[in-house]
Amino acid sequence: MPQDRVYVPFRSPCDPCPPLPYSVYVVPINQFITFQPPNLPQFPPEQALRCGTLWPALYSPYHSRRTQRGEGEA
Repeated sequence: MPQDRVYVPFRSPCDPCPPLPYSVYVVPINQFITFQPPNLPQFPPEQALRCGTLWPALYSPYHSRRTQRGEGEA
């Protein structure tokens, strides 16, 4: 299920700022799982600590915009 959503913001003809072509936002995956189904697969304990969740279905990696642009690299 896609977590990234894209929408086109309203562009006013009187807006002095340059318009953004689109905006992206992330929908948390827990919005789609309303209850915990039985026998849901689980990460091993070490991987669960690294991922921050026990269930792969709820795992959502975080991608920093700073490192995507190359600013956060040393």
